[in-house]
Amino acid sequence: MIDLRSDNLIRIKANKYQSLGTTPIEVFPYYNGLNLVNIPNSICRWFNIPAPRTEVLDIPDLPINYANIKNIVLLLIDGFSFERMSNWLYRGLNSIFAKPLWRTIRENAIFTPLTSVVPSTTANALTSLWTGKTPAEHGVIGYELFLREYNLILNMILQEQVYPHPSSVENQFKSDNFLPIKTLGSHFAQNGVRSYAFQHESIFGSGLSRMLFPDVNRVPYSSPEEMWQKAEELFDTHSKGKRYVYLYWSDLDTLSHRHGPYSKRVKSAWNGFSHLLERFIS
Repeated sequence: MIDLRSDNLIRIKANKYQSLGTTPIEVFPYYNGLNLVNIPNSICRWFNIPAPRTEVLDIPDLPINYANIKNIVLLLIDGFSFERMSNWLYRGLNSIFAKPLWRTIRENAIFTPLTSVVPSTTANALTSLWTGKTPAEHGVIGYELFLREYNLILNMILQEQVYPHPSSVENQFKSDNFLPIKTLGSHFAQNGVRSYAFQHESIFGSGLSRMLFPDVNRVPYSSPEEMWQKAEELFDTHSKGKRYVYLYWSDLDTLSHRHGPYSKRVKSAWNGFSHLLERFIS
């Protein structure tokens, strides 16, 4: 495993914005290579297609000919902090009872911290992952936004009014033309890559999903077991072209809000999920 944890944490903490002076912020976004907004650009690079931005992940080149890459899977575990991931991952890696999943990671993985976008809310971050742009560029800059042109305050995930008012014009708000830029699914489609987005059925029809997933094959699931089963079925289906598969699991974030990030329920959920991940990789 290539462990970039120590070196990149030093780089991230040394990254400052002079214009903010002595503002008491511990970690700033590192948009030039160590940020989630760099992930889509690296994916495009691995697919050998144009990227939304030039800044890719600042990691060593993958030990594979990019021309041979057919499938790329992005597994997004919402709310899984670097600290928890690092502790739980290394516990598995160093265990004398290490399972095949941990051995596979130990032999093949590149491990690095990344910064999030600012503000680091789900709506902002997911939009960056599906556009390759920063919040200042794509316009989703908060969980709840006041949209002056519609005279309403909108929840940007559900895309419903927070405080309904008779003078608002919510029915004029169209999620499919809110973003001023192209989404990744449409970009992939124009470059010969089929994209798939796996989401829990409770958020499958959300406003944010409709906004982010034009030209994307959307796949709902009711449980982590069903998500992995449907992912296996997809990869069992032969495809001559390239495929991008986005797997989004939000239970850890929900449980952390309700019970605390280090609660037994959160750890139990991760243990169950990592077992399914191990089976999928195997």
